[in-house]
Amino acid sequence: MPYEFVAFSMAAAVACTVGDSFAGVYIGIPGANSAAATMVEGFPLTKKGRSSYAIALAVTTSGIQGLVWILPVIIILPVYLNFV
Repeated sequence: MPYEFVAFSMAAAVACTVGDSFAGVYIGIPGANSAAATMVEGFPLTKKGRSSYAIALAVTTSGIQGLVWILPVIIILPVYLNFV
């Protein structure tokens, strides 16, 4: 059960992050403060007609970030469950 909760939480976090990136790149309004840098870099690319490049970079970095954070969670969660 804890693994399902972790997977659901990670999916929700990734969905919010990617959604914020879409708003920042296409509209020029960051959905959250963490998407401000994406907006600063991505919105000018949208004006130049390269929005697919900006979105691809945002989704790729979000995926890499998810992989970086899921590995410690997978390693630490079994240890945590032994103490609970």
